[in-house]
Amino acid sequence: HETLEQITVTSESPATNTDGVFASLQAGGVKSRSIQDLNFGRILPYLHFFNEMGTISEYDVDIDPEYIQDCPDIRIIGHKDDVDLGKDAWISFDDGVAGYAHSVIFSSNNVLVSGTDEKDGLQINAFELDYPHLPGLENNVATIQICRNSFESGGSHDLKIPKDFVVEFDAEFFSSKTEGYPIIEKESEIFRELVKLKPQSNGEFNGELEEKEKNNLSVVVHFAPSPPMGSSLSVLLGLNIPYVNVELYKDSQFIYLENAVRLPLFPMEELEDPSIIQKIIATIKMLDLRNISFFKKAEFNQIDQGEYVIKVFKENPLLSDEKKFIAYAIVDLKKDEKIHVYCSLEASLVLTIFDQNNNYVKNAEVLLQKNGVTISKYNTDENGQAIIKAPANIVPYDLIINYNGNIIYKDTIRLGAFKTISPLKKEISIERYSLNLEVLDKWGQTPEIQLNPIIASNNESNSYRIFAEKIEPGKYVFTNLTPTTYQLSLTFKSFTLNHNVEISDNKDIELIFPAEYDVDLKIYNARGAQYENSNIIISRNGDKFNIQAKESSTIITVPPGKYKVEVFNDDELISVRNIDIYGSQYYDIITKEQPIYITIIMILCFFIITISLIFFSYKKQYKYFFISLAIILILLSLFLPWWEINGSTYTIETSTNLYLLPNNMITITSTQYTIAG
Repeated sequence: HETLEQITVTSESPATNTDGVFASLQAGGVKSRSIQDLNFGRILPYLHFFNEMGTISEYDVDIDPEYIQDCPDIRIIGHKDDVDLGKDAWISFDDGVAGYAHSVIFSSNNVLVSGTDEKDGLQINAFELDYPHLPGLENNVATIQICRNSFESGGSHDLKIPKDFVVEFDAEFFSSKTEGYPIIEKESEIFRELVKLKPQSNGEFNGELEEKEKNNLSVVVHFAPSPPMGSSLSVLLGLNIPYVNVELYKDSQFIYLENAVRLPLFPMEELEDPSIIQKIIATIKMLDLRNISFFKKAEFNQIDQGEYVIKVFKENPLLSDEKKFIAYAIVDLKKDEKIHVYCSLEASLVLTIFDQNNNYVKNAEVLLQKNGVTISKYNTDENGQAIIKAPANIVPYDLIINYNGNIIYKDTIRLGAFKTISPLKKEISIERYSLNLEVLDKWGQTPEIQLNPIIASNNESNSYRIFAEKIEPGKYVFTNLTPTTYQLSLTFKSFTLNHNVEISDNKDIELIFPAEYDVDLKIYNARGAQYENSNIIISRNGDKFNIQAKESSTIITVPPGKYKVEVFNDDELISVRNIDIYGSQYYDIITKEQPIYITIIMILCFFIITISLIFFSYKKQYKYFFISLAIILILLSLFLPWWEINGSTYTIETSTNLYLLPNNMITITSTQYTIAG
């Protein structure tokens, strides 16, 4: 996506939410009660996506949204909610953990190539629409939009798209009929790996791409005896012949591997049905005699500049089934380099970690470092044990142990020649505690939203986050927390609650999540005219909120959740329905209350027909009788339904009426628990 001129987005809602859409996913369908062939498509009940907190967010989607004339755009997520996709970016409409799932998967959330004052990222908008009905026909649509990152909480809405704005990304549309949204997680992992193999874009964007500097690195290995051409002979003969490999690591990630040899080999040319002489000639041609050397050497050609860790391993060593880590070196590659590496034997450290209750600590990260660079990295197993291997060296190593993002142990150790025979053994005890969290909303009830509490060390340099285990709705537990000060975070849309908690023992805390939304309730009578002076009761899980509404429109502020709305005329219940509140919304509440003028019109018509009958009986004037009858019919046609249909079963009654004054078509449905339209 590229803009050639600056664009100013409208500030009028709801169009202002559409402020640069890169992709959208839309689901919907048409429903007809009378023509079966017109029934196709449907809105799936859930919206899922991978959020910027590193978890999967879930939103309920109304599979049959209602048409609201004053605000047809039923907003699920708007720009002010500041909802962004995380690094494993994907969105889906789905049936949940099983069933249908339709998704759009992105290779990354880093999509910005250029743009003055633009923020990188992918922001979400989501909404539903019920288009104006024709009699017997309904069309519903739900849409997710992936947009530019135009809003951050606490800031203003960026409505200017600069002329140098360029976005590039790889994406795919993926569907499943049976596996639900969990299969999208797996597919997104596969897709991101496949994108790495994809050639660079051949699009029309002509911006200058930064070309990384590349250099050659030659690693000369000393004191690592092995048979000549050991790796080739191992492959050809199927024997475990020792040989030496050199591996390159960058940022603790494996990058390259080469054999350390004295005589390099060219690839063997392909021959069809070769003779013995041809095989001998082809084998001789494989020998790179020009680059023969006295010492073993590994060549890495045209690799990116940067800091690398060189690791030397002896493969297929005698009397062992595992390769041996026999040497390392650190190089900051800024030009062509030749590095000499001197090998020794492999030494080892056996480390066991347990807590104050003598429980073994699993998944602690154990690092051996030199000058801040990681040489070896291992994780403890179910028995709290890690066997760390490194070359024997008179120079000490730095031993660092991380657990849940915190450094829990530091020491300096020596792995001398003796440790090649008998490993160094260390036992370390740490403290671990639990944090029990209960969350309530502003009504003092369990929140009916997905919060995904996250805890992180109160350390700006540490981005490691720990996710809570959900015990039951509103109750969570964090386990295996080491003593320190943490920041606890709960997020829903644009609402965030941060709370600092110091862990030095098992702890229980209770928090009030501040999310509240304004909901505009518009009360109408049975003919669609505004209805005033009503008594409205909003209830949820037994708690009630009473409103004496003098106007037709009433705005309430409540926590997100599912509510029951009852409307009374004095003590008579004239409407009752359930509403879902997960954002600022509008609801039209249709009551069964008939306006007073209908009674007046009926009395007037009765009075006119009575007078006309009396007059007719005395005067015998048919003319005046028919004039009176015409007046009555005109009055009735203006205020009684022009068209009406009714239906019922044992549990439900429904009626649809079309009126001239006011010009509305009203459907009212009644059940044992509902009176709504």
